[in-house]
Amino acid sequence: RLLTGHRGCGKTTELNRVRDALTSPGHERRVFVSMLFADQWLDLEDVQPEDLVLQIVRQLATDLSGAGVKLGEQKLKGFFGGLWQRAKSVRLETAEVGVDPLKFSFKLEHFPTERDEFRKLLRGQLPTVFDLVNRELLPAAREELGRDGYDDILLIVDDLDRIPQKVLLDSGLTNHASLFLDGSSALRAISCSMLLTVPIELAYSPAQARLRDVYGGAIETVSLLPIVDRGGAPIEAGEDALIEIVGRRARAAAGTAESQPAACAARVFA
Repeated sequence: RLLTGHRGCGKTTELNRVRDALTSPGHERRVFVSMLFADQWLDLEDVQPEDLVLQIVRQLATDLSGAGVKLGEQKLKGFFGGLWQRAKSVRLETAEVGVDPLKFSFKLEHFPTERDEFRKLLRGQLPTVFDLVNRELLPAAREELGRDGYDDILLIVDDLDRIPQKVLLDSGLTNHASLFLDGSSALRAISCSMLLTVPIELAYSPAQARLRDVYGGAIETVSLLPIVDRGGAPIEAGEDALIEIVGRRARAAAGTAESQPAACAARVFA
């Protein structure tokens, strides 16, 4: 599923509420949540699907390990360790990884001439990543977590809505469309429920219908100005503020709302 909204509207707060509610022992369907804050691990100026998949898997393995689920961890550590050794072949020796291979991370902005070579290497390893995660890590984790009262696993990825939009010169597409549409097969290849934030520029673009088709559902929007509460009851203060905002825009667009109501409405809602 996809979640969007303007900057500062509270998406991260909502995602934290989702995580806290689903992981609560009292929830009717308790879910283990692995949450990745993308801007802590990725260069948002230049994100490719393989970069994102790598960090989602790293975060999932780290969170499962922190919860005491060790099954499949050694194979993943072996994979990440092997990937690091291969990365040295594309001259990334100066990247600091640390002792634990699951902490494998660096921003490719620090390696402008090597990033394409590393991504080519990583794309070739994605089938191995998906095989390890889908066939070994997730089934073992679900079985072990089930004994602790969890019904399933959810991956949440925040901060992707902060990716600045730009047009890719080689394709004419925006980087948003390239990541979420062209790269959707990689993002959806992990056999697990996932909740991703998406830039509002893409969510309300002509690509909206494609996004719904590809990700299988409506795009949820966190409103900047709430006019109903969680139970569906109206919030009068929010309604009054919205009426005031629309009125100000109407007056700015048409001089006065009274003199040109039709033109005013057309401009406000255009």
